[in-house]
Amino acid sequence: MYKKVLVISAVVVAAVCAAGGGVLLVHNRSRTPAPTIVEQKKNAPEQSAASAAENNKPSQDIPVSPDLSVSQVQASQTGGTVTASAHIGGVSGVSGYCVFTFANSLAKPVVRQVNSQQSGPALTCSTSNIPSAEFSVLGGWTLTVSYYHDDVRAVGTGSINIQ
Repeated sequence: MYKKVLVISAVVVAAVCAAGGGVLLVHNRSRTPAPTIVEQKKNAPEQSAASAAENNKPSQDIPVSPDLSVSQVQASQTGGTVTASAHIGGVSGVSGYCVFTFANSLAKPVVRQVNSQQSGPALTCSTSNIPSAEFSVLGGWTLTVSYYHDDVRAVGTGSINIQ
């Protein structure tokens, strides 16, 4: 009986891990027939209901706003690190966030998410100190910067040659 419970527990743990669930199974040693389920809190900041709903949408389902823009998308490599930045237009004094996605058809994408920052009259997003080792292929990479705010988004593109 104990081996059967152990095998079932292992299968459940594997299924939960494969599904990416935030549940940790704990088995006590008192030979209780079923494991106790304990919720595992993730290290994520608290979110408003609107923000949480936005995060549950696939990014392609968030509409592109004609009032927002992402421009001056730039990326550079210095030594062993990559930096990137973009200017956000159509909004000022409000915060949102940017997702920097570096893509190459032969490699896994490199992705960073950062909060936007007010820089003088402009709203900007920037990311720095991305290790060049995360770019598994040398050569041309496309950089897509998506800015998200109030259930809308704006997108800009650039490129970088990783050496």
